Amino acid sequence: MLTVSAGCALVVAGMTVGAEGGDLAAARQGWFREAGFGFIIHYSLFSLPSHEGLDPYACNVEMRRLNHAVPGYEVFADRFRPTQFEPKRWLRVLKDAGAAYIVFTTKNHDGFCLFDSALTDYDCVDHGAGRDLVREVIEGARAVGLKAILYYSMLDWHHPAYHDDLPAYVDYMHGQVRELCTNYGPIDGIWFDGEWDHPLEAWRSEELVALIRELQPNAVVNDRLGLGERGTTPLCDFYTREQMDEIGEPAAFERARTRPWEACMTIGNEWVYREDDTALKPAEELIAIYQDVARRGGNWLLNVGLTAEGDLPEAFLPQLEGIGQWMAKADSGTDARSKGMTLYVSKLGDNTDGSSWAKAFHTIQAALSAVPDDKGGHRVAVRPDTYAEANLDPAFPGAPGAYNTLIGDFDGSLGSGATGWVVIDSGAPEVIVRTASNSNEGNPGWVLLDEGDPKEEWGLKSIDWWGTTRCSPSHSCILWDRWIFKNLYTTGAEGSGWDLSIEKGAEFTTVTEHCVCIGRFSGICVGAFVGRKDEPVVLRDSFFMCMDWWGDAAGVYIRAENPQPNDYPDVVIENCTLVGPDNALQVGNPGFDGYTRVHFKGCRLFSLNFSQPHGQPSTGVIYHTLKGSLLHVDLEDCILAGYKIFGAGGPQYGAGDHPDGGPISYTTKGSVRAYVHFRQPVPEGMERLRFWPVADFERLLPPEFHNPKPE
Repeated sequence: MLTVSAGCALVVAGMTVGAEGGDLAAARQGWFREAGFGFIIHYSLFSLPSHEGLDPYACNVEMRRLNHAVPGYEVFADRFRPTQFEPKRWLRVLKDAGAAYIVFTTKNHDGFCLFDSALTDYDCVDHGAGRDLVREVIEGARAVGLKAILYYSMLDWHHPAYHDDLPAYVDYMHGQVRELCTNYGPIDGIWFDGEWDHPLEAWRSEELVALIRELQPNAVVNDRLGLGERGTTPLCDFYTREQMDEIGEPAAFERARTRPWEACMTIGNEWVYREDDTALKPAEELIAIYQDVARRGGNWLLNVGLTAEGDLPEAFLPQLEGIGQWMAKADSGTDARSKGMTLYVSKLGDNTDGSSWAKAFHTIQAALSAVPDDKGGHRVAVRPDTYAEANLDPAFPGAPGAYNTLIGDFDGSLGSGATGWVVIDSGAPEVIVRTASNSNEGNPGWVLLDEGDPKEEWGLKSIDWWGTTRCSPSHSCILWDRWIFKNLYTTGAEGSGWDLSIEKGAEFTTVTEHCVCIGRFSGICVGAFVGRKDEPVVLRDSFFMCMDWWGDAAGVYIRAENPQPNDYPDVVIENCTLVGPDNALQVGNPGFDGYTRVHFKGCRLFSLNFSQPHGQPSTGVIYHTLKGSLLHVDLEDCILAGYKIFGAGGPQYGAGDHPDGGPISYTTKGSVRAYVHFRQPVPEGMERLRFWPVADFERLLPPEFHNPKPE
């Protein structure tokens, strides 16, 4: 399998595909990354009712089993009369439900074409309908303001050459794609399906994509281009997922983020509309699925099958109305569907009102202060650069189902004209920071001095409560509730990832995604909160490091304060690297004795202290300052490396001795591996590694090597 990053060229059989460059690919994919929600519309002969003992749906099922046409199915071509096929009317309903785009079936696996093809008479113009339905859908989508992507099945149960002369059939298929790309003006994409019978080479997919790029350079193409290509092929613009068994499990391409992705699913059990498909998901369930997909950075593609007459089924209307009402009130919970204000930050802007890149604020704080209300769905978009800022504090939190987002334009898709990290360096602001001599806050806090030369201030600002966010025992970070942090590199101070400590016992949720967070005492801290059952704190695809082992220092520091143990996680950590001299994860602190639950999935946890037993050994890769009974961790497909895995209470560097805190409760799932001191035991359910885990330790540093540099 050949894989390349977006914008690189793939050379196959003497031709170059994808050589248009990253800028063109990013421009083409830009609208799709922002779309959030669309509908796929299934309609063909299989939508018709039974006639004279022949059921077209049953025929379709049988053809799928045989991978071949069945006798009699073709008679339905003359019975295909979509008398209620009025796309402008029902596309408006889909638009009102919140859709940004639609995918329409031009030819499904049955081979019947819903467009006027010069290459076959097995189409809706030469048979019953007498109309080019694809043309009507494209014109309707333009009229109501929807992007239109055309679905096309590569396989064809009707065409005789499909089984007898595949090269001849592939010529036919390419010819039909050419028709779709030339007969309807600009289109927004081609959505292939039915690719699973043959590899990419048999379909001549490189040539096929090159054809689309030539005729429709702004059209996106999905990943269904050959057997085994889904989620991997470098030829596509976006990857696809299907139904809940795929949607529910994060995939590797979500973490790699080389391309946007989409999750498609049915309202009930069937892609085809059937009156007996009554197991319809309620609107609340569909909205929850959408929110989950959106939080992970994907688009959601919901299927609607049309009735035999070509109309939206009445049975679907309550779901569509429910989704639409929710959409009208709130955002999906990610920047991909923001209905609020977008505020821009760039040192190249004129620093007026932040309403565009040209008018961008020069500082992140100015944009945070300009967030207009607490209705949520707002976004602060930042051009890749270095920002010398500390004590960031937003004007308002996000809202339920409508998270605000602070996002760096990492790949240039937001139009800033640059790529790479947004670096927030809290050690660099031109102020003189010193320890407050009169502080009564345990560890001394900071104070700003009026004397001296701020430009002479160099180095890490390692003073308690100084960091990226404004936070102290007297100032809560609660206004960061329901915010998303994305594509940010934060460092330079005490908790200079993010120190998100709030008032004791308040509910709190944030999402940190594709970030590098490095601080003296933690990469990220979330403290004093109570977890929400359906909205955990989420850390995903990120790198967290602390640089000290004194006190409450760890790659990630969490302190939930639930009065009773939860059966759900307060924090979910997916595909992250956690690094600390003493602890990768530390939980709790003297004086705080609430319960905490953390779920790790696909993570790497490193404690760098592999001391000899008579030295100052690590207190544990995972450590609770007080009692193990106050912490539960769920470990799924993780590696943990350090002197020992778990610790609670007991002696800690720079702190007084505590009684041994007893065992931490935990579960394991999948492959959970441990590399520890040879005299230390490995907890039950973990695989003890004999040899140094070379590949895992390559992830010990921030992922600079595979990230683009700013221009």
